[in-house]
Amino acid sequence: MYIDLPEYGVKLFAVVNPPDLSSPSLDLALPEPTSCPLDMDKHTIFFIHAATFTLASWAPQFSDPRLSTRYNLIAFDARFHGRTQGEEVAAYSMEELANMYISALDKLGVKQYSIVGEGSLGATCGTLMALERKDDVSSMVLVAPGQFAVEEGPQNNERKGAWLLAALSQKDGKGDGSGTIAKPELEFLEDVLFGVDDKRTTIHPIKSDWTAAFQARYGTGKPTHDLKMLVLSMIGRHGKGISMEDRASLTLPILILHGSDDDMTSPQETAEMWRDAFKNAKGGCDFRIVTGAPHLLMLTDASVANRMLISFIDRHRDIDRPPSLYI
Repeated sequence: MYIDLPEYGVKLFAVVNPPDLSSPSLDLALPEPTSCPLDMDKHTIFFIHAATFTLASWAPQFSDPRLSTRYNLIAFDARFHGRTQGEEVAAYSMEELANMYISALDKLGVKQYSIVGEGSLGATCGTLMALERKDDVSSMVLVAPGQFAVEEGPQNNERKGAWLLAALSQKDGKGDGSGTIAKPELEFLEDVLFGVDDKRTTIHPIKSDWTAAFQARYGTGKPTHDLKMLVLSMIGRHGKGISMEDRASLTLPILILHGSDDDMTSPQETAEMWRDAFKNAKGGCDFRIVTGAPHLLMLTDASVANRMLISFIDRHRDIDRPPSLYI
């Protein structure tokens, strides 16, 4: 389903309680997942995917009956991602994306919800939403929240800017003109997202699927615009950032999940900086480590992560569940 947001020039692709989102494949040639009505007697969880991914990356959560039978589950493809449609723009920020998501949830009639955000995009956007709608967001889970800064430092801006220039080297009449993103740039992102350790063979098909989908969505034969806007928004070129005062102002329950093998994109000291910044979170910001997990642990270590997610949300909604639910 699509949610029309004419004020932003966007049609967000969305899923609400999808009965058929079982594959995490990012291949847009696959049939669109369908949606079912909201159950207003159930609590809603809103999922925000990581940059370069789509809502399909939440398939391990949406197909888990521990979640799908007890909650309303909602996810959108972010602007410049997946099936979401939109006009070309001169500037784009995480603040704008957060406001789009708030408008879309308002259109769906969702009054109160928990947020689960993965990666830098998910964590930043989720935090901005919680700041904007403090009465609506009842709890928040940030997974591998990534780079921590009020405004990203010159070193990170330079690294991402250099990657973007290299990734665009075959576009707009440059190089061979194919638009293809070269192997070194793809391999760098693979390491960022999945880690450099290839011992976990279960990650290999996920990595291969992402590489093919990323090239198809942003690379060969595709224009510069979407990839450029995606990277510039992550640099924070057009945004204001989130101040330490803003982070400290949040009093809702917050959980941060960190993968012990995520030592490149969201290393433990970075995740701990996020935790410490939420110093007024209800009961103190909860911090959990998933042993052996890489950056995108909701995709690679879903069973364990889902158990932690359910336990956290239920605990702060004062709901008792049978112990077997958390196994």
